[in-house]
Amino acid sequence: MRYINIEEAKPGDIVAKSIYGLDRRPLITDGMVLTDRYIERLKEFGVYGLYIVDPDLEGVEIEQGLDEQFKLEAMDRLQKIFAEVQKNNRIPAKAAVNLANEITDLILAKRDFIVQLKDIRFKQTYLYSHSINVTMLAVLTAKGLGYNLINIKKVAVGALLHDIGYMRTADPSAHPLAGFEILRREDEIPLLSSHIVLQHHEAIDGSGSPFKISGDQVRDAAQICAVCNDYDHLVNAVEDAKLPHESIEYVMAQADHKYRVDIVRAFVHNIAPYPIGTSVKLSNGQEGKVVHVHHGLPMRPMVRLKNGDVLDLQDEKTLFVAEVLKTQELKI
Repeated sequence: MRYINIEEAKPGDIVAKSIYGLDRRPLITDGMVLTDRYIERLKEFGVYGLYIVDPDLEGVEIEQGLDEQFKLEAMDRLQKIFAEVQKNNRIPAKAAVNLANEITDLILAKRDFIVQLKDIRFKQTYLYSHSINVTMLAVLTAKGLGYNLINIKKVAVGALLHDIGYMRTADPSAHPLAGFEILRREDEIPLLSSHIVLQHHEAIDGSGSPFKISGDQVRDAAQICAVCNDYDHLVNAVEDAKLPHESIEYVMAQADHKYRVDIVRAFVHNIAPYPIGTSVKLSNGQEGKVVHVHHGLPMRPMVRLKNGDVLDLQDEKTLFVAEVLKTQELKI
């Protein structure tokens, strides 16, 4: 399957991955053939992208971080947690911690997992899907930094709830402090998790918010959330989303002044800049599609060429991905 923007969708395309609303009912199911009416309906729901069947990728499997049904359930549970805060200004702490722990356990159970799927997002579900993705990315990054299980789970709680302050304020600069004030009253919420929420928009050069603290005043755990938060907003934005390699380049460019270098390095280790299905041009001019991504060497994927040959850039030391092509540019 291959991800496309909704503007690229055309009648006759076959849906490869179902799209669900917050009520867990499908807006469109895998196997359906797109028509003009379906495409317009998806646009009306605010869907900005979807996965379609790609014959060039037949037999190629894409590993998911979280099972689709679990993620739908998790989004539903998180919506209820956020709604409780909005209604009563109190968070059901046990429910939040349990959800963060479950996500952590599921991600850590996967060996050599590398993130490469773009989310199918639309306005109604963006906040919840974003929060769960940031949690998944933060768990992988904390693991890469050598955090023990207890501290990984504290990072997961903070990442899951990093935007909880939006239930009290719509001000982007005020939501970290608003979220901290909600969480710090709850004994079941670890203090480190609360500080992640408070500091996830701070930067080590003092340019962040809400307090413009710098250097060692910014907790490493908050930096983990900051990197994951920025990346996910870039790559999964409902409008004007960036490609994974572009988003990684942005994150790497912020290292040593906004983020700590070791945290960026641990983060990038788990992200595929060229996810399966990406159309690429190699440094020798050949074009093809990525069919496999190596954990630990995500910049050196396997590429299936026009003639069906597969080049493994892990072995082809003199070759590299020179350019990411739009689908319609690929001569295959």
